[in-house]
Amino acid sequence: MKLTEVLEINLRKQEKEEYSPPILNGIPRRRNLWERAEDLKQTDAWTVQGVPPRLSKTYQFDSITNEVRFIVELLEYQEEVQHHGLLTIDGHDVTAEVWTHDLEDVTELDREYAAEADAIYDDILAVPDIEEEI
Repeated sequence: MKLTEVLEINLRKQEKEEYSPPILNGIPRRRNLWERAEDLKQTDAWTVQGVPPRLSKTYQFDSITNEVRFIVELLEYQEEVQHHGLLTIDGHDVTAEVWTHDLEDVTELDREYAAEADAIYDDILAVPDIEEEI
């Protein structure tokens, strides 16, 4: 069965149930499966992994300097918005995973985190690495 077929079946079930979970800590109800899948298609190169669902993307670096700059800037962003992802470092690869823990699901906060992580990565790659210039 294709993913789109599963999504359509689940959407029909949810429409019949007309279920709206309550607001939790000021965060709106979970959107139905179809809405979430459509939103995730908009997130460039991020994939949905595991249970609970989380956005995941691996960034690759040619130098330790750029890798550290990325991690530091992403950690600063996390502190600024008080929304923290899971960062895993494997050699010159950094994998970021993010989900809204209270809802155990992907929300708008997570998509904003993904967009900011991509912007940080793009900015770092746009600036020449100090090690390369020496």
